[in-house]
Amino acid sequence: MSEDPPFGDVYTLCKNTATYAYKGKYRRNGRLAISHMQGVVDALASNNDLMSVAYLHDIVEDGHFTIIGLLALGIPNSIVSQVEILTHTTLETYEDYILRVCQHKDLCRVKLADMLDNLTDRPTMKQREKYKKAYPILLSNLTEEADERITSTE
Repeated sequence: MSEDPPFGDVYTLCKNTATYAYKGKYRRNGRLAISHMQGVVDALASNNDLMSVAYLHDIVEDGHFTIIGLLALGIPNSIVSQVEILTHTTLETYEDYILRVCQHKDLCRVKLADMLDNLTDRPTMKQREKYKKAYPILLSNLTEEADERITSTE
């Protein structure tokens, strides 16, 4: 469980940070940008830490905050480090990014929720092609975990 920041609980701080960052911004389909974050959060509704990460999953990549800026707001390193993993940089290919995310099973869930919500936003052909390749990789990572649970003798 994450430690609470100095001004309230982590989930509320992350939600408020995202709401501030995306205020007045819209997506291709005309929805408010924060509705995308909310869509990803809603898909992860059973885990407060992942929901906190979901609110911030695009915030560094979109240029609204830096990792240091998030830490300065009092967002715990345990959340910020996951946001950093979910941030695709120009220094890596999309495939390398997806493989990096796959090293963290919980973050595969966030990325899958992100992709599925993005597909409701008039995705470009390039975006659809990226997701077509990434989806089975992310999903197989989660399926392997489920398979291990099912076949485990413990």
